Amino acid sequence: MEAIIAFMIRASLYLMLFAAGYLLLLRKSPQAMYNRFFILGAGALSLVLGFIPADFFAASTSTQQPGMLLPEIVVRAAKRVNSTSDQFGEVVVHHAVIWELFLFISSIMALLFVMRLLRIGLLIRRSRPVADGDIKLIASNENTSPFSFFSWVFVPGGLEKLPHYEAILAHERAHYHRLHSADVLFYEFLKVLFWFHPAVYFLRSELKAMHEFEADAIAIRQIEKIDYQKTLVELSFTGGLIPITNPFNLSLIKKRMLMMNRKSPHRPVRSWLMMAAIAAVVLMAAAVQSCQQKNPGSESNTAQQPAVTEAVEQTMDTQTEEATDEVFTVVEQMPEYNGGMEAMMKFIASNITYPETAKRDTIQGKVFVQFVIETDGSVSNVKVLRGIGGGCDEEAIRVVESMPKWTPGRQRGKAVRVSFNLPIRFALQ
Repeated sequence: MEAIIAFMIRASLYLMLFAAGYLLLLRKSPQAMYNRFFILGAGALSLVLGFIPADFFAASTSTQQPGMLLPEIVVRAAKRVNSTSDQFGEVVVHHAVIWELFLFISSIMALLFVMRLLRIGLLIRRSRPVADGDIKLIASNENTSPFSFFSWVFVPGGLEKLPHYEAILAHERAHYHRLHSADVLFYEFLKVLFWFHPAVYFLRSELKAMHEFEADAIAIRQIEKIDYQKTLVELSFTGGLIPITNPFNLSLIKKRMLMMNRKSPHRPVRSWLMMAAIAAVVLMAAAVQSCQQKNPGSESNTAQQPAVTEAVEQTMDTQTEEATDEVFTVVEQMPEYNGGMEAMMKFIASNITYPETAKRDTIQGKVFVQFVIETDGSVSNVKVLRGIGGGCDEEAIRVVESMPKWTPGRQRGKAVRVSFNLPIRFALQ
């Protein structure tokens, strides 16, 4: 549950960041297609970036160090509070009413979403669609504006006799060709998850506006602009709409008129540069989010640690008489802990403790420890490749140094020194 809450909070922050970037840089841009792609990308990237764990980049860089990587060992404490999002998640988890309310409202939103889909399905099933090229026309008896859902176009009965009928079809056909219904469904799904987030409603509204601008631009290539604009003014249905469809008549007719009459140079490069700038900011935010928290006082301790000596990787054919002083990463017969890897992990798990300082300062994350198994099987050269402070680094070193002797590794029948990397995750819970 806590992982879900952390994901929701991270994704919410990205949604807010994308919405702010769109509002400041792109909203006034006349390029509806680029704006539409940005809004869709904002929703998709927010979901993807929300899944990035707190130490994703730390883990990916730390494991590049020389040495055989061992399985991760997890050390858990009595509570789990880490970043701001985790602290908020802790509040939600421990206040069941808040969590239950969130799930209840999300369930209601999901139910409404399904009911709207069923309503459209029933309209299609009860009617007899008439093929008109690549779209299917359905005569609707309801007092609604013309609207489309993928290739199905719903028009009130008798509308085909009016002079602006072809303009309406051109508009709705444009919605179908541009797959606008898929965009709407995606943001309806986001609304189910993030019903509490104002950025979702803002981006969803802007997306629907971009749909109309884009469909208008396509339609006026086929219909005289003046006639098409008269259609927008004359077609003033007041009936209800189905939110997950693409209605013909929206409350933004004035903006649509301005967009059609606007004469601005086509500057796709400028639009893409603005989007790239926003994407760069978001990726920087992802990198900052992925950095592990450190105890401010632990920087000096980390700085005083000896530098990691670069290990010399050998092949089976290059061993010399002086090889006993060299450190291998892979040998013919790897060192073995007495009882196997499972016994080693059990030893560390049973002997390591979560430092009180780290608990108090809510520090957690991975400590990557490098050590060497000597030719006599003893453990030496224990170093922290990447630490998190709060006493966790020192505790990891202590327990690794306390390991009993291993069976040494052998190369060409001779005992050799072998390097290992051990990730130890300290997790508050």
